[in-house]
Amino acid sequence: MSGTETPDGWLCALRRDRFLRRILVLAVAIRLVYSFAVFPAIGERLHWKGVDDGYDEIARHLIGGHGFVDRPGDIPNLVTPPGYVFFLAALYRVFGEEVGEGVRVRIAQPLLDAGTCLLIYLIGSRLFRNRRVGRVASLVWALYPQVVVYNARVAPEILFIFLLTAMMYAFIRLREEGRLRDAIAAGVLWGLAVLVKEKVLFLPPVLFLLVLAARAIPRPRRAVLALLLLASMGLATAPWALRGYAVAGTFVPITLRSGRALNQGMNEDFSGADESMMRYFEEGRERRWRELPATEEERAARARKSAREENALVGKAFDRIAGDPVAFVKAFLVKLGAFWYFGQPKVVAGNLVVQLPILSFAVVGYVRGWRRRDLSSFLALTLYFLIIHALTIVRMRYSLPIMPETILVASSAALPLFDRLAAPRAAARPVQSGRPPADSR
Repeated sequence: MSGTETPDGWLCALRRDRFLRRILVLAVAIRLVYSFAVFPAIGERLHWKGVDDGYDEIARHLIGGHGFVDRPGDIPNLVTPPGYVFFLAALYRVFGEEVGEGVRVRIAQPLLDAGTCLLIYLIGSRLFRNRRVGRVASLVWALYPQVVVYNARVAPEILFIFLLTAMMYAFIRLREEGRLRDAIAAGVLWGLAVLVKEKVLFLPPVLFLLVLAARAIPRPRRAVLALLLLASMGLATAPWALRGYAVAGTFVPITLRSGRALNQGMNEDFSGADESMMRYFEEGRERRWRELPATEEERAARARKSAREENALVGKAFDRIAGDPVAFVKAFLVKLGAFWYFGQPKVVAGNLVVQLPILSFAVVGYVRGWRRRDLSSFLALTLYFLIIHALTIVRMRYSLPIMPETILVASSAALPLFDRLAAPRAAARPVQSGRPPADSR
């Protein structure tokens, strides 16, 4: 089977593509070695915790029957997205609770990330009609150090990237083939992703417009599919939205932390933004622990107060932006470097070695491939993340969710260059009689 044929499904791809199977095994092996051999040795020295942001603690309370709370007897948690907590709770329920530093998670997350490698291959093979693009991009992801390090941490990045990449695969199939099941799948996967990290909360209007603009779908059918996509998104998130309304007495968009993030977004120095946010949340937990509400009425009143304070912070943040747009632009320029892993002087050299080739080829790929391939979905997702983080805080890992798409576009631009460089050598190599020329496998 040649490298430019229309791709099969994932089962056929695994069965027929030996190189892909090797990539997936390599991805899992690298992540397991890092998680169990490298991370325990360097994590403490670099002040990297194995358990992050209270997810593990809430998951234990959840399976212990205390509910989605920071501590037993506290008000329901309205700050932490639920998706990763439920992932941990399911993992602990099936395989038992963690005793040490996330052994079960360090096995589960490499398998999930290998799934992301497979999805990258499928997207590249479909969108670029070239399995070599999918192979190269999935290999780059298997070796990509910025994502490897997060496989060892009890943090939502790996799960979020997997779900977002799966959503993009379903969405690309939807725009190409116009099938109802792909609209439902893309909507449900978006719902699962936003429950893990709420930063894609405002993505539905973008996806809605992209479906309406899909030229491969007959015009009357586009509206049906776009509405079905939105309906699937709404149904996927409705239970948690209803829970938030029942707890706080007002609409809660997944969590109550956007106001704090918007206010932090006006800072020019983002080296401590995460730490500031975590101190804020931890101080809130300690304060609530000292003053546990005695009755259900007190819990409800405190939850409503938290919602009012959050709404006030959102308004304050936009007032700051409107009052000093120059400061906002300056902060955005600083964040732009941090977003693409160029923000911390201690690691900037290593990041340049990894990031600069990928980003350079990605720019070339967008410029050269725009007319030949429909890259609007990738570009829209990238611009969306840039806008979201122009308004809120930025850490270097925040570009990771869109790196699969970036690496795919970069691979599509790099392959022709490598082929041209290899062509003189291939032409000079003597052809053995009786042996057919190698195909593009």
